[in-house]
Amino acid sequence: MPSADAGPTDTDGAAPAGFDQSGFGAALAAAHYSVALDTASDKDFGAVLNAVTVDDEGRRLWAAARAGLKIGPPKTDRVPTLEAWSSTPEDPIQQTQVHLYWRQYDGSMTEQRRQMMWNGEDWRLQLPHSPQSPELRAVQAPPEQATPFDPPA
Repeated sequence: MPSADAGPTDTDGAAPAGFDQSGFGAALAAAHYSVALDTASDKDFGAVLNAVTVDDEGRRLWAAARAGLKIGPPKTDRVPTLEAWSSTPEDPIQQTQVHLYWRQYDGSMTEQRRQMMWNGEDWRLQLPHSPQSPELRAVQAPPEQATPFDPPA
């Protein structure tokens, strides 16, 4: 997972924390939170969900939808690579919609939308109020205005 001066500064809890109150900090948080939610074990999912999401109806609906699933360990040969991000701040300080561009294991590209809210201390992911709401879609490539994630050498 990418890290930078913009975060995370704390990797000891249920999920990474400590992201800057900036578009880049929100993008880093969105990526880390997405992976944390997707890879949380059945035992740890509740703690991860509570640590990274806004406490609202979206969280409750997603928790209920996940309760019926059993998740096994991640398949390491199918882990996507984060290639780029973009952010469209609605209010640059308090909220932003982040788009993450992932290269999938099969070579395809997906865009993941994440609504991020600042809670006074860190970013939180605001989950849609419908678990069936599409947050991921296939794309050919990140748009020109997207910022590439350049991993350290």
